[in-house]
Amino acid sequence: AWTDARGQTNHPRGDDHVVVGTSDGEILVISVVEAAVTRKLVGHKREVFQLATSASCPGRLLSLSRDGTVKLWSTYEERCLCTYKVGAQTSSIAWSPDGAWFLTGSAGGVLYRWFVGPHGGDEERVVEKKAAGSFEKLAGGGVDHKD
Repeated sequence: AWTDARGQTNHPRGDDHVVVGTSDGEILVISVVEAAVTRKLVGHKREVFQLATSASCPGRLLSLSRDGTVKLWSTYEERCLCTYKVGAQTSSIAWSPDGAWFLTGSAGGVLYRWFVGPHGGDEERVVEKKAAGSFEKLAGGGVDHKD
């Protein structure tokens, strides 16, 4: 997985970046100018297969992994701000236009909206589906897979 990360890092040269998810769960931030890895984000236990940046939230990155989690990263601070336990059936992610929430979707057509909320302090937050007010099911007829 990869995504364009222009404006998402605070590199001293301010150059363009590409973010790449690896099969071993790492995320590499690659400087286009330097043609080198400038940051490595570690935290997923399995392959990272989708990444998403948001123009309205510079320095924020979402990663979706086969470990059943979405992680919200600060590329500026090089750390995970929040882990969302979305389930292994999740196959896609997308930011809202204002960056206040994101969607997860499954091949079965189930959509969830996850609220981002404020992220401060040094502790990583963990959000599970059973946490009231942290997510909302938007669509999904038929079977909702157990995670």
